[in-house]
Amino acid sequence: MSQKIRIISYSPMNKYLSMLKNRLAVGLEYRSNIFGQFIIDLISLIATIIFWNAVFKTQNNLSSYSLNDSILYFFITPLTGALTYIFVSDELGNEIRMGAMSNYLLKPYSLQFEALTRALASKLNNFLTTIPFYSILIVCISVFANHFMVTLSSLLLFILAVFMGFALHFVFDLTIAYCAFWVGEVWAFTHFKKVIFLIFGGLMFPLDFLPSSLFSIFSLLPFQYMYYIPNTYLLGKRTISHIPHDIFLFVFWFVALLLIQRFVWKKGLMQYEAQGG
Repeated sequence: MSQKIRIISYSPMNKYLSMLKNRLAVGLEYRSNIFGQFIIDLISLIATIIFWNAVFKTQNNLSSYSLNDSILYFFITPLTGALTYIFVSDELGNEIRMGAMSNYLLKPYSLQFEALTRALASKLNNFLTTIPFYSILIVCISVFANHFMVTLSSLLLFILAVFMGFALHFVFDLTIAYCAFWVGEVWAFTHFKKVIFLIFGGLMFPLDFLPSSLFSIFSLLPFQYMYYIPNTYLLGKRTISHIPHDIFLFVFWFVALLLIQRFVWKKGLMQYEAQGG
């Protein structure tokens, strides 16, 4: 009597999907934290409305923005951040500092792809929690202000810009995480990243508010893809005519940041192995 032995093979895709499901389940356990962050963002947005309302009392437009444009820009910003912002460096940097890198090197999958599953799981969690809230809020504000600006074209361009912002931020954040091979704590780097995004990424204000000389410099940097470019596409301030330039600049910075990330990774791994890791 013969027995058939079934051999089950797991493809790399199955492994990453399993990791993604696990990360998604862990993220959903912290729904109360996500809701608390939404309340904090809402309070901040109310303060922003009060501030810009005071600014526009003395003028009708600032650059090409009306009061309604400015308010909607800042209401779009948390939605954009929920889609583009990456937190990989916080967790991965601590794991490198604690000496857990050996565990990853022994596993049959890439550390970079494992980090990507973390980032994607975070975005999926946002789709199930905060993004619906932000979307409804933007629609309500648009209707209330009689300033509904979203079209199918602007939405599709926004999605493309969000993808570019996510990709650039992921590679940039991985590079920050790898700095833990030398400095241990990467908190200072992540804080510096937030400051960069605040000023250069359009988080604090639309880059159009800058003098033309500064705007021409800021518009060449990759940080504008985190908030400014997605926001302005959804607002209709950027159109499909900007796509060739934005894609060209994205490809340039993505390749440049990817090369830097791979260089830092190889040097960091050599440092880790030299220390007996």
